[in-house]
Amino acid sequence: MPTRDLTALREIDLLRVMEMLGIPPTASYQHSSEYKLPDGRKISVSPRPLNSRSGSQGMFQVWNGEAYEGHTGGAGSINLYMAVMDCDFKTAVNALSEVLQGRLPAVPNVREPTRPLRAVSAQARLKNHLPEPTQDALPAMLHYLTKVRCLPARLLDPLIRAGTIYPYRHQYITPTTGTVRHWLNAVFLMRDDLTLIPNGCMIRGCYDGQSPRKSTLPLHPGEPAAFWIGEPLATASQLVLTESPIECLSWMALHPQMKRVHVRTYGGNRWRHVQSLFPNLSVPLIAAFNSDKEGMRASQHLVSLCNEAGLTCTESLPNHKKDWNCALKHSLSSV
Repeated sequence: MPTRDLTALREIDLLRVMEMLGIPPTASYQHSSEYKLPDGRKISVSPRPLNSRSGSQGMFQVWNGEAYEGHTGGAGSINLYMAVMDCDFKTAVNALSEVLQGRLPAVPNVREPTRPLRAVSAQARLKNHLPEPTQDALPAMLHYLTKVRCLPARLLDPLIRAGTIYPYRHQYITPTTGTVRHWLNAVFLMRDDLTLIPNGCMIRGCYDGQSPRKSTLPLHPGEPAAFWIGEPLATASQLVLTESPIECLSWMALHPQMKRVHVRTYGGNRWRHVQSLFPNLSVPLIAAFNSDKEGMRASQHLVSLCNEAGLTCTESLPNHKKDWNCALKHSLSSV
């Protein structure tokens, strides 16, 4: 097959390939979608990655527990088809060629599990999905949160003692070279409002880089898992919604006079999950998103949604700074 034809095959939308295979997404985010296969594997698909070496090809990675294993991932629809179907290059090319020509090929069954998937308890699922604390990394995490991010110890210490925030050192071996690599993360637990049982976590790489490593990992994708601090929602006088745990802490640090405030985040564009609270919510909301184009659009959207639901919502954007953490740093430097 000519090279240009293979290029066209590789550039087929990865979401279209998954739809052709009859595999629905378990979660959809702004730049990616997640899928679960019958054999227990999970695949994260980014049809239009923002920072990739793949050119016009989408990218994917196969997720297993806390690390990408097996088929670690790749770019383009051919590699995706091979990874999902566990087939060779020729089989993938033949199937995708029909897609390119506007025909829907006969799709073989996605490979079944080699052994029955063992039923596990809810507690075991928590252990399998939440990163394990790495206590010897606590000083480094504290340095990042208090020195780099300028968050006050008065807010951090109780949350760290309760295990709501903890350090996690991710370590892996590069398959090609055998090199051991690791990086330090701060883990922010997403908790149930009433039971306080973890229902996911948000992870933030503890370094100050151009493209910081961030991820949101709800234990049950699609459900409204949230990180929150302050007053429990049931007794709060106001609900403040931000874009990240760092922003929650920064907003709280900048508003010490506010009492009985519940400060909450679902992570980035997942803020719309707050609508699940509307039926039983009676307190006013504050839209405290970032002061950028996307944040201002989200803020206006939330105000509109609250008005339709008969709730009060006001906007609170950081003045002259892009986010609440930058505003916090500025306030400390000007003292």
